[in-house]
Amino acid sequence: MAKSWERIKVELAEPFSSEDVEWRLQNVSKDKTRGLAVAYVTARAIQNRLDEVVGPENWQDEYISWHGGSTLKEASQLCVIRIFDKEKNLWISKTDGAENTDIEPVKGGLSDAYKRAAVKWGIGRYLYDMEAAWVDVDSNYPKVIPNKELPKLKKIHDAHVKKLKGMQPQEPLSKEMPAALPSAQMPPASKPLPQYVVRKTEKHRFSHVVHQVIDLEQENGDIITVFLSDVNQEVRPGSILQNVKIGAHEGKQDAKKIFYTLDEYQIAA
Repeated sequence: MAKSWERIKVELAEPFSSEDVEWRLQNVSKDKTRGLAVAYVTARAIQNRLDEVVGPENWQDEYISWHGGSTLKEASQLCVIRIFDKEKNLWISKTDGAENTDIEPVKGGLSDAYKRAAVKWGIGRYLYDMEAAWVDVDSNYPKVIPNKELPKLKKIHDAHVKKLKGMQPQEPLSKEMPAALPSAQMPPASKPLPQYVVRKTEKHRFSHVVHQVIDLEQENGDIITVFLSDVNQEVRPGSILQNVKIGAHEGKQDAKKIFYTLDEYQIAA
């Protein structure tokens, strides 16, 4: 393989265009008028990415039944994605699994397992850090994202990719810099980071660890529930959090369920 593994890692993790991203509803509000949309990379886009980065002859996938059940819905699938290392003359494997789905159970389980295994290789992993997206839904069809909401989701994805591109290392600046820039050439002020208002907190014990479950109100008025592993008494209703970083994680029992953790934050003075 001509490319180094460092180069392969970078190319596999490159963000996709919004046309290669599909959205599903993760949770729906009690009145079935709002839903939390979660982004996934399409299977075809993953295949194309592997073909382009390592070549179609240098990767393969394999599917294994994980555990059975009395119904197709209770069964699960494992997917193994392998990439060939020519220097070591061996296949490097990454594996993940998913339960069968409600619609086309086996096909859906295989597809979800494939996408999760791809994330192990870094493909589409950037989507896990994307801001949660709430959309309006039709109460008569609460499991479907209306077409009118798709442009909004595309903008959210594209803004996230643009932000990631801006965070990439730039070429070093010349040592000969002017003492100051004219006011007309000054860079625009950075956009203030979003703030969250704590609306509710509770303590829950999970796996012998006490977590703080927090309802945060976003700037658009939507509420997102996050978990904080270390209970902080200063995080209480009415507190304002800034410089917030929220992590998204797949459920261990159900890969389609996403839960959020409060990874970084500051309490506003």
